[in-house]
Amino acid sequence: LPDQDGLSLMKEIRSHESTRSLPIIVISAKARDSKNEVQNGDAVWVIDWIDKPIDEQRLIDAVTLAASPQEQHRLRILHIEDDEDLHIVVMTQLYDIADLTRAATLEEARRFLQEEWYDLVLLDIDLPDGSGLDFLPDLHHNTTGPPIPVIVFSAYDHPKDAVHDIAASLVKSRTSGEELVHTIVDVIRDHRSVGSEKNI
Repeated sequence: LPDQDGLSLMKEIRSHESTRSLPIIVISAKARDSKNEVQNGDAVWVIDWIDKPIDEQRLIDAVTLAASPQEQHRLRILHIEDDEDLHIVVMTQLYDIADLTRAATLEEARRFLQEEWYDLVLLDIDLPDGSGLDFLPDLHHNTTGPPIPVIVFSAYDHPKDAVHDIAASLVKSRTSGEELVHTIVDVIRDHRSVGSEKNI
């Protein structure tokens, strides 16, 4: 823009309580480059980054998604993790975008899932009462809507292609807070885009 760059404007919008969760669509000749410049939670509620010349259908889809009521609430994440200290770190990293519920065991996670709805599950693998992968079928059996997206966040690498029903896999020791935020935002955006397409 002539008087201010778009990323600075986006940060300004995010700094005000009344517009903090306002959905944004970025349209730029350098949209992809701009996406790589954002920090931590600055990309939250950026529905899409659209390069010029504009793909008309992609713009229509992005506006439709931005207008959806589900975009107007903080994310609710079920964090299945037995390490309370790590949960506190993750909760701090995601403070600007999400409310986290911690389940220390698979049994506890199953109970929470029966009682509440979550936008996303952040799943550890090594848990006191079994493998976190054993929890994946519960996401299909205990929900009436579309399956809840799952991000595996564990001490070991679990390639997405090697584990069915997960949206992404991150290794705790190699994942920065910024990468965690961006991965969650991207997974939620992709999940909602698919849901929007199915409803059309």
